Amino acid sequence: NAEYMGMVVCLLHKMLPLSSLVSASIDLAEKAGAIIRGVMMSGDLKLHMKGVDDPQTIADISAQRLIVGSLRKQWPTLKLIGEEDLEGDLTEYGVETCLDLLANVVSPATEQHVPLEQIVVWIDPLDGTKEFTLGRYDAVTTLIGIAVNGVATAGVVHQPFWNEKGRSIWGIVGIGSFGFDRVEPPAGRHVVITTASHPTPRLERALSLVCPEKVVRVGGAGNKAVAVLEGTADVYLYPSPGTKKWDICAGEALVRALGGRVTDVYGNPFYYGADAIKPNDNGVLLSLRDHDRYVQLLAGIDNV
Repeated sequence: NAEYMGMVVCLLHKMLPLSSLVSASIDLAEKAGAIIRGVMMSGDLKLHMKGVDDPQTIADISAQRLIVGSLRKQWPTLKLIGEEDLEGDLTEYGVETCLDLLANVVSPATEQHVPLEQIVVWIDPLDGTKEFTLGRYDAVTTLIGIAVNGVATAGVVHQPFWNEKGRSIWGIVGIGSFGFDRVEPPAGRHVVITTASHPTPRLERALSLVCPEKVVRVGGAGNKAVAVLEGTADVYLYPSPGTKKWDICAGEALVRALGGRVTDVYGNPFYYGADAIKPNDNGVLLSLRDHDRYVQLLAGIDNV
């Protein structure tokens, strides 16, 4: 049967069923969320600064150890890139993961079998660390983005503090995005969501070019992507350096799975290969509709 043949092909060519990797990522993001909630409840964040305005807590470290260690235990040659710079292969922190959470959604006919060497997993174990340290827990997410041949193809955004127990939003390009309720905004509405904590003159210039009817300022890249997915905002715009590939890979996959686009402010697509440049120096523009219009409006951003 198709399922058996798929398994044979996978074994012969080191092919990975994408749904298995997404299932493991959902499972691990939820386990990471439990770690993050536990650190919050303990009251001891073990906070230190990696750089200027770049905090790290024990929750960031412990969550990444769990995710990387577990994925490496399951697929030793899988390419993993995480925000935290941690030593060793971390498999001693790994746990068994559930590989069949998507069995009722992804059928053998819609399964995508991908060569292992074509996959890069981008991990932000705790996106919104600054918000976490300030008690703004709604902005906190765990992000696991899955790129195939450098293109964001699947992803998980887990919100550990959503309704206390947490919520996982996941998607695969070609299948869809799941785990949330989208309220379709009225046609022609233009609500921009952007940073709360990193305002720049360039951002204000970009906002003046786009002329939104409303600007929402919140923390967390994953949090902003979710707002666009749910329909509370129309475009996530940040025109300055600051975000990295692990901040946006998961969100891009979810948006692309619904037919949206994610580019820099000039309209250039992002590349997520193992040799990708990590900083997004030309900013982020994420939308489900009217993307070309926003790129055109921002064309004058460098004309001071």
